[in-house]
Amino acid sequence: MSSDLVINVTPQESRVALLENGTVAEIFIEREKDRGLAGNIYKGKVVRILPGMQVAFVDIGLNKAAFLYVDDIYYDFKDFEAEMLNYSDDDEDNHYDTEKSPSRLAAPVQITDLITEGQELLVQISKGPIGTKGPRITSHISLPSRQLVLIPTVNHVGISRRIENENERSRLKEIIQKIKPPEAGFIVRTVSEGAAEQDLQLDLDYLLKLWDTIQKKQINASVPSLLHRDLNLTSRAIRDLSTKELDRIIVDSK
Repeated sequence: MSSDLVINVTPQESRVALLENGTVAEIFIEREKDRGLAGNIYKGKVVRILPGMQVAFVDIGLNKAAFLYVDDIYYDFKDFEAEMLNYSDDDEDNHYDTEKSPSRLAAPVQITDLITEGQELLVQISKGPIGTKGPRITSHISLPSRQLVLIPTVNHVGISRRIENENERSRLKEIIQKIKPPEAGFIVRTVSEGAAEQDLQLDLDYLLKLWDTIQKKQINASVPSLLHRDLNLTSRAIRDLSTKELDRIIVDSK
């Protein structure tokens, strides 16, 4: 099966189509003025806490305050471990959305035990604003590269469930456990199947350097402020869709 990635870029809009045997299999459109916020990382301040709803509102510098559920601050490790082991690339845009895990919605902790009004937080947008609601955020950061996802707040290794061969899953897990720092967690993405240790090391080093840069920016950044903006559509397409099966990448802009 032939596979092409076609990228059309204009000043106002970018379009990406994945063609399989000449037929459009997937299409993505991003308008510059409406560029998504999901994945962006901010230094924010807690402006209001509603204990009864187990939610806090955080000023991250947008028109509307972002909302932070208790489940996006606190994780029961066993539940989080199960999520990571069942991770697939389809889950990536959800940033571990707790709405998928009803068992965690009744967390045994109160949000007032975890944060206070006026507190500064490093947070990531997991869902953009919808209607009158501000964006949803999480304090558990995830940074994807082509082959890995860094979860700097959790010391664990998960493998995409789309990698079904148990020997390959074990091989990949052993490599990451050997090369990762003890305090960081990683998810191995589907495209990593068959990858050499050297290639995984390059991705791992890139993500750790990116995280270090974000942490250093946070120290002197004002509140609120944007610390990291996710890649644009073209760059995400190159990162996520250029697999071994891809024959050509066609783009009409230098």
